[in-house]
Order: sequence, then structure tokens, then C-alpha cells
Amino acid sequence: MDAPVLVTVEYRIDPQQALSFLEAMRDLHKVRLRDGAIRWGIYVDPFKPERYVETFVVGSWDEHLRQHERMTLADQSMEERVRAFHTGEGPPIATHLIYATETWVKEVQQSQSEHAMDGGVYEHHVHDT
Repeated sequence: MDAPVLVTVEYRIDPQQALSFLEAMRDLHKVRLRDGAIRWGIYVDPFKPERYVETFVVGSWDEHLRQHERMTLADQSMEERVRAFHTGEGPPIATHLIYATETWVKEVQQSQSEHAMDGGVYEHHVHDT
């Protein structure tokens, strides 16, 4: 899929730890950009100050998958440092959204149609950010 991908990662952060969390995120920001993100941001919910959402955009799904391959041990350590601030149940929640172009929608419809004829079942695969 050649369309851009928006990745979001939702964290629950103790508001007393917010400044330290943002400092750690600044380092992760550099990793995301180095590994192929074309835009990055961190946002806080003004009505739920413990809710932070990291966003980054990658040029394509294949490029996003390559981001996982590019992770070094130092990068993984940095990501673990960020995740250590997360106080929510389970790991931070990652979502992936693909830019909705007419071409992409037609490709998906065609793929689903072909897959349905095969009697196939779609699976959603969860992976680390």
C-alpha cells in the first residue's frame, strides 16, 4: 500500500511525571524521524491530563514495517524508557490509519472481493509500535 500511514500511540502518564515523560519523548522523536517518519507530534488531552497521544506519519505501510526492522538495541531501550512512564492497564495503545484515497479504497474492495471468493478470513495483527 503506497498511501501514507498515521500511527498513534496512546499513553497514560502521571501528571506529576509529565515533564520527565516529555523529555524522554523528545529523544524518541529523533528516532521516529531517523527511521522514516515524515511528521511527529505529542499531544495531551486538556480534559484528561494523564492522556498523551504520540502521532507520526510514515510514507507507506511498507515504510512503517521497515521502521520496526531499523530499531537498534539503543532505540528499543529508549522506547522502553518512554513506556516506563505509562501507568495504564496493559501496554500503550497503538493504532494505524492509512490515508484514504480512492485508489486505496478500490484496491481494498478488490482484495476483499477476491478474498471472499476464496472463503478467507481476515485477521488483525497487533504489533509493537
